[in-house]
Amino acid sequence: MEYWKPISRAAASVLTATLVTAGAAQGQGPPPAAPDRLATIQIELGGAILDRRALIAAVLDRNRDLAAAARAVEAARARIVEARGLPNLTTSYSFAPASPFVSDTRYGQVIQAGQHLPWPGTLSRRSEHARSLAEATEGDLEALRRELALTASQLYDDYQYVDRETAINREHLALLREFQAVATTRYAAGLAPQQAPLAAEVETAHVEHRLVVLGTNRQTLIAQLNSLLHRSPQASVPRPPKQAAPIPKAPAVPRSELIKLAVAQHPEIVAARARVAADETGVELARLKGRPDFQPMASYNSMWGQEAHRWMVGLGLSLPIWRDRVRAGVARAEASLGEQRERVASLEDRIGADVSAAVDRLEESHHVIALYENRLLPAAHDQTQAARSGFETGQVDFLAVIDAERKLRDVELGLAAAQADAHRRLAELQQALGALPGDPWPSPSPSQPVHDDAAGASGPGRLP
Repeated sequence: MEYWKPISRAAASVLTATLVTAGAAQGQGPPPAAPDRLATIQIELGGAILDRRALIAAVLDRNRDLAAAARAVEAARARIVEARGLPNLTTSYSFAPASPFVSDTRYGQVIQAGQHLPWPGTLSRRSEHARSLAEATEGDLEALRRELALTASQLYDDYQYVDRETAINREHLALLREFQAVATTRYAAGLAPQQAPLAAEVETAHVEHRLVVLGTNRQTLIAQLNSLLHRSPQASVPRPPKQAAPIPKAPAVPRSELIKLAVAQHPEIVAARARVAADETGVELARLKGRPDFQPMASYNSMWGQEAHRWMVGLGLSLPIWRDRVRAGVARAEASLGEQRERVASLEDRIGADVSAAVDRLEESHHVIALYENRLLPAAHDQTQAARSGFETGQVDFLAVIDAERKLRDVELGLAAAQADAHRRLAELQQALGALPGDPWPSPSPSQPVHDDAAGASGPGRLP
Protein backbone atom coordinates (compact mmCIF):
# COMPACT_ATOMS: atom_id res chain seq x y z
CA MET A 1 0.00 0.00 0.00
CA GLU A 2 1.09 3.59 -0.59
CA TYR A 3 1.03 4.32 3.13
CA TRP A 4 4.00 2.03 3.69
CA LYS A 5 6.27 3.71 1.14
CA PRO A 6 7.61 6.47 3.45
CA ILE A 7 8.38 3.92 6.17
CA SER A 8 9.94 1.44 3.73
CA ARG A 9 12.18 4.07 2.17
CA ALA A 10 13.31 5.30 5.58
CA ALA A 11 14.01 1.76 6.80
CA ALA A 12 15.98 0.97 3.65
CA SER A 13 18.07 4.13 4.08
CA VAL A 14 18.87 3.33 7.72
CA LEU A 15 19.78 -0.30 6.84
CA THR A 16 22.03 0.81 3.97
CA ALA A 17 23.82 3.38 6.14
CA THR A 18 24.35 0.80 8.88
CA LEU A 19 25.83 -1.76 6.47
CA VAL A 20 28.13 0.82 4.86
CA THR A 21 29.36 2.00 8.26
CA ALA A 22 29.99 -1.56 9.45
CA GLY A 23 31.86 -2.43 6.26
CA ALA A 24 34.03 0.66 6.55
CA ALA A 25 34.82 -0.18 10.16
CA GLN A 26 35.84 -3.72 9.21
CA GLY A 27 38.02 -2.45 6.37
CA GLN A 28 39.80 0.11 8.51
CA GLY A 29 40.46 -2.09 11.53
CA PRO A 30 41.42 -0.69 14.94
CA PRO A 31 43.27 2.64 14.95
CA PRO A 32 47.03 2.29 15.36
CA ALA A 33 48.31 2.83 18.88
CA ALA A 34 50.09 6.10 19.49
CA PRO A 35 53.85 5.72 19.96
CA ASP A 36 55.03 5.88 23.54
CA ARG A 37 57.10 9.05 23.41
CA LEU A 38 58.27 8.76 27.00
CA ALA A 39 59.49 5.19 26.51
CA THR A 40 61.55 5.92 23.39
CA ILE A 41 63.09 9.31 24.19
CA GLN A 42 66.86 9.43 24.62
CA ILE A 43 67.97 10.46 28.10
CA GLU A 44 70.82 12.90 28.57
CA LEU A 45 71.95 13.10 32.19
CA GLY A 46 75.15 15.04 31.68
CA GLY A 47 77.54 12.48 30.19
CA ALA A 48 80.03 10.60 32.35
CA ILE A 49 79.31 12.90 35.32
CA LEU A 50 75.72 13.39 36.45
CA ASP A 51 74.51 16.97 35.96
CA ARG A 52 71.82 18.36 38.26
CA ARG A 53 70.03 20.45 35.63
CA ALA A 54 70.15 17.65 33.05
CA LEU A 55 68.69 15.24 35.62
CA ILE A 56 65.85 17.63 36.45
CA ALA A 57 65.11 18.22 32.76
CA ALA A 58 64.99 14.47 32.11
CA VAL A 59 62.65 13.89 35.07
CA LEU A 60 60.29 16.63 33.91
CA ASP A 61 60.27 15.14 30.42
CA ARG A 62 59.78 11.50 31.33
CA ASN A 63 57.87 11.30 34.59
CA ARG A 64 54.51 9.55 34.23
CA ASP A 65 52.80 11.49 37.01
CA LEU A 66 53.61 14.72 35.19
CA ALA A 67 52.34 13.29 31.90
CA ALA A 68 49.07 12.29 33.59
CA ALA A 69 48.69 15.78 35.07
CA ALA A 70 49.26 17.29 31.61
CA ARG A 71 46.43 15.13 30.27
CA ALA A 72 44.22 16.42 33.07
CA VAL A 73 44.99 19.98 31.94
CA GLU A 74 43.99 19.10 28.37
CA ALA A 75 40.71 17.66 29.63
CA ALA A 76 40.03 20.75 31.74
CA ARG A 77 40.65 23.06 28.77
CA ALA A 78 38.30 21.01 26.60
CA ARG A 79 35.55 21.44 29.19
CA ILE A 80 35.60 25.21 28.58
CA VAL A 81 34.14 24.74 25.10
CA GLU A 82 31.87 21.98 26.34
CA ALA A 83 30.46 24.20 29.10
CA ARG A 84 29.34 27.00 26.78
CA GLY A 85 27.58 24.66 24.34
CA LEU A 86 23.82 24.24 24.16
CA PRO A 87 22.20 20.92 25.06
CA ASN A 88 21.30 18.57 22.22
CA LEU A 89 18.24 19.33 20.14
CA THR A 90 15.40 17.04 21.21
CA THR A 91 13.22 15.44 18.53
CA SER A 92 10.50 12.82 18.54
CA TYR A 93 8.46 10.96 15.94
CA SER A 94 5.26 9.00 16.43
CA PHE A 95 2.61 7.58 14.13
CA ALA A 96 -0.80 5.97 14.29
CA PRO A 97 -0.14 2.25 13.62
CA ALA A 98 -3.70 1.52 12.45
CA SER A 99 -3.91 4.36 9.94
CA PRO A 100 -2.18 2.48 7.08
CA PHE A 101 -4.83 -0.24 7.20
CA VAL A 102 -7.86 2.03 6.97
CA SER A 103 -8.86 3.07 3.50
CA ASP A 104 -9.41 6.70 2.71
CA THR A 105 -7.56 7.67 5.91
CA ARG A 106 -4.55 9.97 5.99
CA TYR A 107 -1.34 8.47 7.38
CA GLY A 108 -1.20 9.67 10.98
CA GLN A 109 2.19 10.94 12.17
CA VAL A 110 3.52 13.54 14.62
CA ILE A 111 6.99 15.11 14.39
CA GLN A 112 8.28 17.29 17.24
CA ALA A 113 11.51 19.23 17.85
CA GLY A 114 12.63 21.40 20.76
CA GLN A 115 15.74 23.15 22.08
CA HIS A 116 16.49 23.71 25.76
CA LEU A 117 17.78 27.27 26.39
CA PRO A 118 19.09 28.23 29.84
CA TRP A 119 18.53 31.68 31.31
CA PRO A 120 20.62 34.36 29.55
CA GLY A 121 24.13 34.52 31.03
CA THR A 122 24.13 30.93 32.29
CA LEU A 123 26.28 29.53 29.48
CA SER A 124 28.89 32.28 29.76
CA ARG A 125 29.17 31.71 33.50
CA ARG A 126 29.51 27.99 32.99
CA SER A 127 32.36 28.70 30.59
CA GLU A 128 34.00 31.05 33.13
CA HIS A 129 33.63 28.38 35.80
CA ALA A 130 35.28 25.77 33.56
CA ARG A 131 38.04 28.23 32.62
CA SER A 132 38.84 28.91 36.27
CA LEU A 133 38.96 25.20 37.02
CA ALA A 134 41.29 24.73 34.04
CA GLU A 135 43.57 27.43 35.45
CA ALA A 136 43.51 25.63 38.79
CA THR A 137 44.48 22.39 37.06
CA GLU A 138 47.34 24.19 35.32
CA GLY A 139 48.48 25.46 38.72
CA ASP A 140 48.36 21.91 40.06
CA LEU A 141 50.48 20.79 37.10
CA GLU A 142 53.07 23.49 37.76
CA ALA A 143 53.09 22.65 41.48
CA LEU A 144 53.70 18.99 40.65
CA ARG A 145 56.41 20.02 38.19
CA ARG A 146 58.25 22.01 40.85
CA GLU A 147 57.76 19.27 43.43
CA LEU A 148 59.26 16.68 41.09
CA ALA A 149 62.14 19.04 40.29
CA LEU A 150 62.78 19.52 44.01
CA THR A 151 62.61 15.77 44.62
CA ALA A 152 65.07 15.11 41.79
CA SER A 153 67.42 17.80 43.11
CA GLN A 154 67.33 16.41 46.64
CA LEU A 155 67.93 12.87 45.38
CA TYR A 156 70.90 14.28 43.45
CA ASP A 157 72.24 15.76 46.71
CA ASP A 158 71.71 12.46 48.55
CA TYR A 159 73.39 10.58 45.71
CA GLN A 160 76.36 12.94 45.72
CA TYR A 161 76.65 12.78 49.50
CA VAL A 162 76.67 8.97 49.51
CA ASP A 163 79.37 9.02 46.84
CA ARG A 164 81.39 11.55 48.84
CA GLU A 165 80.93 9.61 52.09
CA THR A 166 82.08 6.45 50.32
CA ALA A 167 85.22 8.19 49.08
CA ILE A 168 85.98 9.60 52.55
CA ASN A 169 85.55 6.21 54.21
CA ARG A 170 87.80 4.56 51.63
CA GLU A 171 90.48 7.17 52.28
CA HIS A 172 90.24 6.58 56.01
CA LEU A 173 90.20 2.81 55.52
CA ALA A 174 93.57 3.13 53.78
CA LEU A 175 94.76 5.41 56.60
CA LEU A 176 93.61 2.94 59.26
CA ARG A 177 95.46 0.13 57.51
CA GLU A 178 98.61 2.25 57.60
CA PHE A 179 98.05 2.83 61.32
CA GLN A 180 97.43 -0.89 61.81
CA ALA A 181 100.69 -1.74 60.04
CA VAL A 182 102.60 0.72 62.22
CA ALA A 183 100.92 -0.62 65.37
CA THR A 184 101.68 -4.22 64.39
CA THR A 185 105.33 -3.37 63.74
CA ARG A 186 105.69 -1.57 67.06
CA TYR A 187 103.90 -4.39 68.88
CA ALA A 188 106.25 -6.94 67.32
CA ALA A 189 109.17 -4.81 68.46
CA GLY A 190 107.75 -4.60 71.98
CA LEU A 191 107.17 -0.87 71.68
CA ALA A 192 103.36 -0.99 71.80
CA PRO A 193 100.80 -3.12 73.62
CA GLN A 194 98.73 -5.78 71.84
CA GLN A 195 95.72 -3.52 72.24
CA ALA A 196 97.07 -1.17 69.53
CA PRO A 197 96.76 -3.44 66.45
CA LEU A 198 93.51 -4.90 67.83
CA ALA A 199 91.99 -1.42 68.15
CA ALA A 200 93.01 -0.70 64.57
CA GLU A 201 91.38 -3.95 63.44
CA VAL A 202 88.10 -3.11 65.20
CA GLU A 203 87.98 0.37 63.70
CA THR A 204 88.83 -1.02 60.25
CA ALA A 205 85.97 -3.51 60.50
CA HIS A 206 83.54 -0.70 61.36
CA VAL A 207 84.61 1.32 58.32
CA GLU A 208 84.37 -1.73 56.03
CA HIS A 209 80.84 -2.38 57.29
CA ARG A 210 79.94 1.25 56.66
CA LEU A 211 81.14 0.91 53.07
CA VAL A 212 78.79 -2.05 52.58
CA VAL A 213 75.88 0.02 53.94
CA LEU A 214 76.79 2.91 51.66
CA GLY A 215 76.82 0.57 48.66
CA THR A 216 73.26 -0.48 49.50
CA ASN A 217 72.22 3.14 49.97
CA ARG A 218 73.70 4.02 46.60
CA GLN A 219 71.70 1.31 44.83
CA THR A 220 68.53 2.47 46.60
CA LEU A 221 69.09 6.05 45.42
CA ILE A 222 69.75 4.86 41.86
CA ALA A 223 66.44 2.95 41.93
CA GLN A 224 64.63 6.07 43.18
CA LEU A 225 66.18 8.21 40.45
CA ASN A 226 65.22 5.66 37.81
CA SER A 227 61.67 5.60 39.17
CA LEU A 228 61.42 9.35 38.53
CA LEU A 229 62.88 8.79 35.06
CA HIS A 230 60.43 5.97 34.22
CA ARG A 231 63.28 3.48 33.78
CA SER A 232 64.27 0.11 35.13
CA PRO A 233 65.51 0.29 38.74
CA GLN A 234 68.79 -1.30 37.65
CA ALA A 235 69.48 1.18 34.84
CA SER A 236 72.87 2.83 35.16
CA VAL A 237 73.18 6.41 36.37
CA PRO A 238 76.37 8.47 35.88
CA ARG A 239 78.47 9.17 38.93
CA PRO A 240 77.99 12.55 40.62
CA PRO A 241 80.74 15.17 40.77
CA LYS A 242 83.38 14.49 43.41
CA GLN A 243 83.01 17.93 44.96
CA ALA A 244 79.84 19.89 45.69
CA ALA A 245 79.25 23.03 43.65
CA PRO A 246 79.58 26.42 45.37
CA ILE A 247 76.41 27.47 47.18
CA PRO A 248 75.23 31.01 46.41
CA LYS A 249 73.64 33.12 49.08
CA ALA A 250 70.06 34.34 49.11
CA PRO A 251 69.27 37.56 47.19
CA ALA A 252 70.31 40.69 49.06
CA VAL A 253 66.80 42.13 49.22
CA PRO A 254 64.34 42.50 52.10
CA ARG A 255 62.86 39.23 53.19
CA SER A 256 59.39 40.75 52.90
CA GLU A 257 60.00 41.19 49.16
CA LEU A 258 61.00 37.55 48.82
CA ILE A 259 57.80 36.52 50.57
CA LYS A 260 55.71 38.78 48.32
CA LEU A 261 57.34 37.27 45.25
CA ALA A 262 56.71 33.73 46.46
CA VAL A 263 53.09 34.43 47.41
CA ALA A 264 52.42 36.12 44.07
CA GLN A 265 53.65 33.30 41.85
CA HIS A 266 53.65 30.09 43.86
CA PRO A 267 51.66 27.55 41.81
CA GLU A 268 49.73 26.22 44.80
CA ILE A 269 48.44 29.72 45.54
CA VAL A 270 47.74 30.34 41.84
CA ALA A 271 45.67 27.15 41.75
CA ALA A 272 43.87 28.04 44.98
CA ARG A 273 43.01 31.53 43.70
CA ALA A 274 41.68 30.02 40.49
CA ARG A 275 39.42 27.78 42.57
CA VAL A 276 38.20 30.87 44.43
CA ALA A 277 37.29 32.43 41.07
CA ALA A 278 35.55 29.20 40.07
CA ASP A 279 33.52 29.16 43.28
CA GLU A 280 32.60 32.83 42.85
CA THR A 281 31.15 31.91 39.48
CA GLY A 282 29.58 28.88 41.14
CA VAL A 283 27.65 31.17 43.49
CA GLU A 284 26.30 33.08 40.49
CA LEU A 285 25.31 29.83 38.80
CA ALA A 286 23.54 28.67 41.96
CA ARG A 287 21.52 31.89 42.01
CA LEU A 288 20.66 31.50 38.33
CA LYS A 289 18.99 28.21 39.16
CA GLY A 290 16.22 30.34 40.60
CA ARG A 291 15.49 31.65 37.09
CA PRO A 292 13.42 29.71 34.56
CA ASP A 293 14.86 27.92 31.55
CA PHE A 294 13.19 28.04 28.15
CA GLN A 295 12.40 25.43 25.55
CA PRO A 296 11.09 26.71 22.21
CA MET A 297 9.58 23.88 20.20
CA ALA A 298 7.77 23.13 16.95
CA SER A 299 5.65 20.18 15.81
CA TYR A 300 3.84 18.80 12.80
CA ASN A 301 0.67 16.68 13.22
CA SER A 302 -0.75 15.19 10.03
CA MET A 303 -3.92 14.05 11.79
CA TRP A 304 -5.40 17.52 12.05
CA GLY A 305 -8.06 17.95 9.42
CA GLN A 306 -7.30 21.57 8.67
CA GLU A 307 -3.95 22.31 7.06
CA ALA A 308 -3.46 25.47 9.13
CA HIS A 309 -3.63 23.46 12.37
CA ARG A 310 -1.03 20.85 11.48
CA TRP A 311 2.00 23.06 12.22
CA MET A 312 2.44 24.19 15.84
CA VAL A 313 5.05 26.28 17.67
CA GLY A 314 5.34 26.76 21.41
CA LEU A 315 7.52 27.70 24.36
CA GLY A 316 8.15 25.64 27.47
CA LEU A 317 9.32 27.02 30.80
CA SER A 318 10.90 25.37 33.82
CA LEU A 319 9.41 26.99 36.89
CA PRO A 320 11.79 27.01 39.89
CA ILE A 321 9.03 27.10 42.45
CA TRP A 322 10.87 25.01 45.05
CA ARG A 323 12.75 27.94 46.57
CA ASP A 324 14.21 26.00 49.49
CA ARG A 325 16.17 23.90 47.03
CA VAL A 326 17.53 27.02 45.31
CA ARG A 327 18.46 28.67 48.61
CA ALA A 328 20.22 25.52 49.78
CA GLY A 329 22.24 25.42 46.56
CA VAL A 330 23.28 29.06 47.00
CA ALA A 331 24.25 28.43 50.64
CA ARG A 332 26.33 25.42 49.62
CA ALA A 333 28.12 27.43 46.91
CA GLU A 334 28.83 30.31 49.30
CA ALA A 335 30.19 27.91 51.92
CA SER A 336 32.48 26.34 49.32
CA LEU A 337 33.67 29.82 48.30
CA GLY A 338 34.46 30.67 51.91
CA GLU A 339 36.40 27.43 52.27
CA GLN A 340 38.55 28.21 49.24
CA ARG A 341 39.27 31.73 50.47
CA GLU A 342 40.42 30.36 53.81
CA ARG A 343 42.65 27.89 51.98
CA VAL A 344 44.28 30.74 50.06
CA ALA A 345 44.95 32.64 53.29
CA SER A 346 46.39 29.51 54.90
CA LEU A 347 48.62 28.83 51.89
CA GLU A 348 49.91 32.40 51.92
CA ASP A 349 50.82 32.08 55.60
CA ARG A 350 52.50 28.69 55.10
CA ILE A 351 54.49 29.69 52.03
CA GLY A 352 55.61 32.93 53.65
CA ALA A 353 56.85 30.95 56.64
CA ASP A 354 58.53 28.42 54.34
CA VAL A 355 60.42 31.17 52.49
CA SER A 356 61.56 32.81 55.70
CA ALA A 357 62.66 29.47 57.15
CA ALA A 358 64.46 28.54 53.91
CA VAL A 359 66.43 31.80 54.01
CA ASP A 360 67.37 31.18 57.65
CA ARG A 361 68.42 27.59 56.98
CA LEU A 362 70.47 28.65 53.95
CA GLU A 363 72.28 31.29 56.00
CA GLU A 364 72.86 28.72 58.74
CA SER A 365 74.29 26.28 56.20
CA HIS A 366 76.78 28.91 55.00
CA HIS A 367 77.86 29.47 58.61
CA VAL A 368 78.27 25.73 59.25
CA ILE A 369 80.30 25.22 56.06
CA ALA A 370 82.58 28.12 56.95
CA LEU A 371 83.04 26.69 60.44
CA TYR A 372 84.04 23.29 59.07
CA GLU A 373 86.35 24.65 56.38
CA ASN A 374 88.09 27.36 58.39
CA ARG A 375 88.34 25.84 61.87
CA LEU A 376 87.25 22.25 62.39
CA LEU A 377 88.89 20.64 59.35
CA PRO A 378 92.36 22.23 59.79
CA ALA A 379 92.30 21.43 63.51
CA ALA A 380 91.28 17.81 62.90
CA HIS A 381 94.06 17.36 60.33
CA ASP A 382 96.64 18.80 62.75
CA GLN A 383 95.33 16.64 65.60
CA THR A 384 95.57 13.47 63.51
CA GLN A 385 99.09 14.29 62.34
CA ALA A 386 100.21 15.11 65.88
CA ALA A 387 98.71 11.90 67.26
CA ARG A 388 100.40 9.79 64.58
CA SER A 389 103.78 11.44 65.17
CA GLY A 390 103.38 11.06 68.92
CA PHE A 391 102.56 7.36 68.60
CA GLU A 392 105.53 6.69 66.34
CA THR A 393 107.82 8.32 68.91
CA GLY A 394 106.14 6.53 71.80
CA GLN A 395 104.72 9.68 73.39
CA VAL A 396 101.02 9.02 72.62
CA ASP A 397 98.85 5.98 73.19
CA PHE A 398 97.49 4.31 70.03
CA LEU A 399 93.89 4.85 71.15
CA ALA A 400 94.54 8.59 70.82
CA VAL A 401 95.56 7.98 67.20
CA ILE A 402 92.33 6.05 66.52
CA ASP A 403 90.30 8.75 68.23
CA ALA A 404 91.99 11.50 66.19
CA GLU A 405 91.35 9.58 62.96
CA ARG A 406 87.70 9.09 63.89
CA LYS A 407 87.30 12.80 64.64
CA LEU A 408 88.91 13.73 61.33
CA ARG A 409 86.56 11.37 59.51
CA ASP A 410 83.55 12.82 61.33
CA VAL A 411 84.62 16.37 60.44
CA GLU A 412 85.07 15.50 56.75
CA LEU A 413 81.69 13.74 56.69
CA GLY A 414 80.13 16.67 58.54
CA LEU A 415 81.44 19.08 55.92
CA ALA A 416 80.06 16.91 53.10
CA ALA A 417 76.70 16.67 54.88
CA ALA A 418 76.61 20.44 55.44
CA GLN A 419 77.29 21.08 51.74
CA ALA A 420 74.53 18.67 50.69
CA ASP A 421 72.15 20.22 53.20
CA ALA A 422 72.95 23.71 51.91
CA HIS A 423 72.06 22.65 48.37
CA ARG A 424 68.77 21.23 49.66
CA ARG A 425 67.94 24.53 51.39
CA LEU A 426 68.88 26.44 48.26
CA ALA A 427 66.61 24.24 46.14
CA GLU A 428 63.71 24.79 48.53
CA LEU A 429 64.17 28.56 48.35
CA GLN A 430 64.49 28.52 44.56
CA GLN A 431 61.33 26.44 44.28
CA ALA A 432 59.39 28.88 46.45
CA LEU A 433 60.61 31.85 44.41
CA GLY A 434 59.70 30.39 41.03
CA ALA A 435 63.03 28.99 39.83
CA LEU A 436 63.89 25.36 39.25
CA PRO A 437 66.58 23.86 41.48
CA GLY A 438 69.95 24.01 39.79
CA ASP A 439 69.21 27.15 37.81
CA PRO A 440 71.73 29.99 38.18
CA TRP A 441 70.88 32.35 41.00
CA PRO A 442 70.05 35.87 39.75
CA SER A 443 72.59 38.53 40.68
CA PRO A 444 71.50 41.86 42.17
CA SER A 445 71.63 44.87 39.90
CA PRO A 446 74.56 47.24 40.63
CA SER A 447 72.07 50.03 41.29
CA GLN A 448 69.95 47.83 43.56
CA PRO A 449 70.15 48.97 47.19
CA VAL A 450 70.81 46.20 49.68
CA HIS A 451 68.68 46.13 52.82
CA ASP A 452 69.14 44.16 55.99
CA ASP A 453 65.86 43.15 57.56
CA ALA A 454 67.60 42.11 60.75
CA ALA A 455 68.94 45.65 61.15
CA GLY A 456 65.48 47.14 60.82
CA ALA A 457 65.89 48.38 57.24
CA SER A 458 62.71 49.24 55.43
CA GLY A 459 61.60 50.56 52.10
CA PRO A 460 60.78 49.24 48.66
CA GLY A 461 63.05 46.69 47.11
CA ARG A 462 63.11 44.97 43.76
CA LEU A 463 64.26 41.50 43.05
CA PRO A 464 67.01 41.26 40.42
